[in-house]
Amino acid sequence: MTRTLVPLFAVFALACSGDQDAAPTPAEPAPPATEAAPEAAPDRTETEAADAEAVKEGELPTFEGDHAMAKNEAVKASQEWLALVDAADYGGGWDNAAALLQDAAPKDQFTQQVDAARKPLGAVKTRSFAAAEYTKALPGAPDGEYVVIQYKTVFENKAEAVETITPMVDWDGMWKVSGYYVK
Repeated sequence: MTRTLVPLFAVFALACSGDQDAAPTPAEPAPPATEAAPEAAPDRTETEAADAEAVKEGELPTFEGDHAMAKNEAVKASQEWLALVDAADYGGGWDNAAALLQDAAPKDQFTQQVDAARKPLGAVKTRSFAAAEYTKALPGAPDGEYVVIQYKTVFENKAEAVETITPMVDWDGMWKVSGYYVK
């Protein structure tokens, strides 16, 4: 079996099969009490209803149980990031990646490495969701919140590939891609 590894993500390549747990990320301090009514948190039911509608339209997989919302957010982030990479906007992929990935290589190095890994595969013909696993620890990576996502992908020049993409909760609380691996 031929393996294409984006060298920049070598630390995360082994991590893509991780299913360990660690400490949660720290919570933000509570704002001081005021007389005004506090801003309501997003309604989980509305969010899940919107996600269910997206699933019906074939945009997202269905998640239930523990970490369902984290998986939904991570899958959305992975799809947005993959759209940039599929369009050969590797600089945009770097710009929208987690600080962990950005700290691993300068933008120009990142774009060269992703181009070298993706160009031989050709354009994406089809991509289907295969799996998502929530974890708080990955080998060789700092503890945090991660979702290891796999897609079965058909490229122009590779009939059977598995893309593993690992979004994480970044310093700003947003899900962003920290690793990418094509096998």
